Amino acid sequence: PDTSFCWFGTSQNSLVFDRRDNRSLAVVQADGAVRDIYLPPNSLNAYVLSDGTITVADRRTFFRRDEIALDGDYVYASGEEMYVLDRADRSLLHVVDGYRTMIYQSLRLPVTPTDAASDGDRLFLLGGAEGAIAIYANRPSTERLPRSVNRHVWDTDADRRSGSHR
Repeated sequence: PDTSFCWFGTSQNSLVFDRRDNRSLAVVQADGAVRDIYLPPNSLNAYVLSDGTITVADRRTFFRRDEIALDGDYVYASGEEMYVLDRADRSLLHVVDGYRTMIYQSLRLPVTPTDAASDGDRLFLLGGAEGAIAIYANRPSTERLPRSVNRHVWDTDADRRSGSHR
């Protein structure tokens, strides 16, 4: 977590304070009430989850960089990847790529996840039905960021075609 700054969510904004001298540094505008703030370790971005959007802000300059149109709740987050459960359809899990600010893939789950963990390569989700069920999804790898053949244009379907996400 960020040890030099404090982030607070309000009804329309995310407020950033300097922890050492309690000085207000910035206000990051959100599109609705702030429900959660994700500050991944070793990342340049902060993610502010509000009603209908995930706002991406630069953690050095506090400028709002981009937004992802998605209304959901965090299930698991690691680095620039987030797993967000859709609020309207609780069996739909969105894999969100914060680096490219896009929904990478949507997975239909047999149950609503109640807990999540990762071993570094895979994401394990636990949910309850009659008894319990555990499923896993391969996590996206930043080493094989999908690009076109000439490496200049993003090819957002490359990982899906290669079968790295199931």
